[in-house]
Parts: sequence; C-alpha cells; structure tokens
Amino acid sequence: ELKRTFWGWGVSFPRSAAFKSAVDLETYSCIAGSADGTFWTSESSYTPEKESLARRCMLAVNSDRCMAAVEAGYTASVVDMCDGDTDKAGQKNQLVIGRASLVT
Repeated sequence: ELKRTFWGWGVSFPRSAAFKSAVDLETYSCIAGSADGTFWTSESSYTPEKESLARRCMLAVNSDRCMAAVEAGYTASVVDMCDGDTDKAGQKNQLVIGRASLVT
C-alpha cells in the first residue's frame, strides 16, 4: 500500500480492497504510470499500441477508484466523455461518477 498526502488528506493506493488483494504495489505503480501517458495522433512518438495501453491502464485506475467509491457506500460508474474521439479528449477522457446513497 502506498500513501500520499494531497492538500492535507492521506490517500492510499490502490484505492479499493479488490485491487489491494489482486495487484501488488509495483504492478499498480506501473499501471498508474502508464495511465498518466497522453499520446496524441499528431505526435511523432504516437503508436496505436501506446494509445491502447494508456487507455486500458486509465480504465484500470478509474475502475479501482470506482470500486473504492462503491465500497464506501456510493453508487458509482466510469463513463467516457468523448467515446472513441481521441482528437478531442485523448486517453484521459473518463469520469468516475458517484452518487451518495440516500439515508432513510
């Protein structure tokens, strides 16, 4: 487990229990690092393989975030902002959307 502090809040990675039990920290760090890459078709370093890897890694990281939200009692999902339109959104085109459960 890796802990980081953002604006005074401690955050652990991976976020969800499912990822913590399935993925070791070194592997998660590689996935998160690869998810952070953005490849535009206009760049000379662009390849479809790099784009595909970055997209799959970003989905894995966002899935971990989504599962952590569900574990915390939220209803959550991962959605694409511009499905398949790399020129407009790049690989970081996903949102994790959550809604707090209603307390009765």
